[in-house]
Amino acid sequence: MKMKIGELKTHLSKMVKEVNASQEPLEVCVREETVAYLVPVSKEAPKQIDSELEGKIKQSGLTITQVGRKKGKLPRPVKSKKGEYTANTVVRMREEKDW
Repeated sequence: MKMKIGELKTHLSKMVKEVNASQEPLEVCVREETVAYLVPVSKEAPKQIDSELEGKIKQSGLTITQVGRKKGKLPRPVKSKKGEYTANTVVRMREEKDW
């Protein structure tokens, strides 16, 4: 099945469900030229990205998000410019603001 990228953007969730149900790849086209494939994940496919692919993705300047991160494992707080840790920077900024 072929689909132009503009149409795919409009109907993305429907097309993802259809690709999953039919197990057929979808060709994504820009001006009738195929530029990508949307393919279903096989049931036996590993959930982890292999290290070689991860390296290529990072070299290209893209980032990999952690989908399905376990609850309770929040990112560590970052030091502010003043060198202190703050639980809620927005609240502190509002408190400092001279209204």
